[in-house]
Amino acid sequence: MNRQYNTIIMADHESSSLTIARDALDDKYNVLTVPSGKTLFLLLDSVIPNLILLGIAMPDMDGYEIIETLKKSEKTAHIPVILLSSGRTPVHERKGLGMGATDFLTKPFSGELLAKRVEMHLLIESQKKEIQSYSDSLELQNSVLETVTELAENRGDPAGRHIEKTQDYLRFMIRCLMEDGVYYKDLSALDIDLLVRSSQLHDIGKIFIKDEILLKQGELTPEEYESVKKHVDNGMQIIGKIGECTRENLFLQYARIIISSHHEKWDGTGYPLGLQGQQIPFPGRLMAIIDVYDTLTSDRPYKRALLHEKSVKIIKEKMGTHFDPRLGQIFIKNKAGFKDILER
Repeated sequence: MNRQYNTIIMADHESSSLTIARDALDDKYNVLTVPSGKTLFLLLDSVIPNLILLGIAMPDMDGYEIIETLKKSEKTAHIPVILLSSGRTPVHERKGLGMGATDFLTKPFSGELLAKRVEMHLLIESQKKEIQSYSDSLELQNSVLETVTELAENRGDPAGRHIEKTQDYLRFMIRCLMEDGVYYKDLSALDIDLLVRSSQLHDIGKIFIKDEILLKQGELTPEEYESVKKHVDNGMQIIGKIGECTRENLFLQYARIIISSHHEKWDGTGYPLGLQGQQIPFPGRLMAIIDVYDTLTSDRPYKRALLHEKSVKIIKEKMGTHFDPRLGQIFIKNKAGFKDILER
């Protein structure tokens, strides 16, 4: 276990118990010891531990007073507390657990038993956080994606199929990259399922573009094109608003990256920042090819769909200018698979 993520504070006035705790735990955790409740709360001003070992019999505040104070504070209420007592009785146990203690150990205890109890409770807390994080993430994703779908349908915008197809293309492209070992490190650092889900939000900012521009049949004026380009900033603002209502998580981080970078170009002529080459985040470079291929092969108010072969030729010509050349090579190598998805 990593010390910087697992800090244990033990508060007890008995030096023998503090010594046993240090000897048993110091090789796995960052162990801090204090002799009283007063020094414990002074330490908690600067350190929030993963777990507290708390003696009941203390000179200034007893363990029950301390745990009551801990549980009343939003800053410390979540910290698991193991009570330590030399006079354990069912009454003491019920009282401590009823006040929010996680466990109860009787003194004198062995270092091996203490280490096992600490390891068990840290594992439980870790699993609880993972479950909560996963639950929050799924709830957030479902809410956001349902809202986006409703907005698209209410405007009569044909982007619904675009969202579905780009997800399929993105999954296929990632699988091809993995099979060839291309950008392996970049891919291994990503949660692929979350990345694909968040890609659905890449054009969410277009819901603020006027219908007469978004659905215009014909070439856009320079002013209209500038208005369309603002969908990137609009999308970032939407994600920012969502972020204000929930805890920051990987789903939102991926959405933010894809929205902000999928219109950047390899040669630096894209928008909104004019990033160049490897400066463009990897998910944005991936989405750039996927988005353009789907746009080329789909009907839009301003154009008819191009054939797969013509679209592939355009992407090939723009490798090294618009698109990451390594990603372009994988796309060309697996063009038949993209055609299968298009026709399906």
